[in-house]
Amino acid sequence: GPPPGGGNLPGGPNEVGAAGLARLFTQPLASQASWLLPAALLGLALAAVAAKRPWPLTEQHQSLLLWGGWLIPAGLYFSLTTGLWHTYYLIMLGPPIAALAGAAIWAIGRIAAERRWLGWGLAAGLTGVTAAFEIVVFQQYPAYAAVVTALTVVAWLAGLGLLAWRKRSGLAVALLCASLAIAPLTMSALTTFNPNPDAALPKAGPESNGGAGPIMSQDFASTQQTLLTFLQDNTQPGSYLLATNDANLAAPFILSTNRPVLTFGGFIGNDNVVSVDKLAQLVSSGQLRYVLGESQKADLSAWITGHCATVSVDGLAQANLTLYDCGKWSVKRETGSVKRET
Repeated sequence: GPPPGGGNLPGGPNEVGAAGLARLFTQPLASQASWLLPAALLGLALAAVAAKRPWPLTEQHQSLLLWGGWLIPAGLYFSLTTGLWHTYYLIMLGPPIAALAGAAIWAIGRIAAERRWLGWGLAAGLTGVTAAFEIVVFQQYPAYAAVVTALTVVAWLAGLGLLAWRKRSGLAVALLCASLAIAPLTMSALTTFNPNPDAALPKAGPESNGGAGPIMSQDFASTQQTLLTFLQDNTQPGSYLLATNDANLAAPFILSTNRPVLTFGGFIGNDNVVSVDKLAQLVSSGQLRYVLGESQKADLSAWITGHCATVSVDGLAQANLTLYDCGKWSVKRETGSVKRET
């Protein structure tokens, strides 16, 4: 696999940026999951103040511990790690950011109920900082930046003006919330309607990368149904449908059947998932019978080619794949005769 953070390879600086505390606030990650991150971080502090007495813990304190205890460690990890990871991992930040952004609105409401103008100032500061951040981030999309900026500023000013005019106004709060939602909603729409997304390494935005993703090659796709029918007819429900080297080859079978598929090497094929003894145990117990292709691990491949029979399925040869039937080995093992059948 690629070295951690290596060059222009997936997972490197071109995809996830350089490690540092500003990583989530600068490109290429700022436009992915950070739109409401300023509101969430400021909201965590405001909500802690608005919740008042720290002991005994109320439901509000428990919520802040939950969401803050989720966001802060995860955010620091993604900011500082130099290991291999991908943009779409940031989906893990979505729930705590959403919860704490909501907590910020709750906190400002509580503070404003006691000190109106302090609440108004906090509302102006928190929403202003977040809206400004969103506007700056959206400048990388010049085709949409002007409209997003105008709508954000108009909604923000209208909300603040209405909030200053009336002590309590649901419309004012709605406008302030809308001002913070315009940029991320626009990005969501651009992502949803992207005609040619990268299915292998998905990320937010209108860029058309056209990655192939974890799908079969064209040669193999043409014979997929034949192979699926054969495997389902010759395996028991509850057992592994088959075993493969990596997740890319396993994914279509799982999606088509909802049956478990064993990947010898995890996602890209080089993880230590099973040993030779464990593989033999799975076959002997009847949990696994068929293996598609060989493993990147030399010892596993040697066991498969030495103990399992090859099965002829139309189309596999063209895809440079071999289907092995290891079920006969488990039967012969019980009689003390172990040999390869072809």
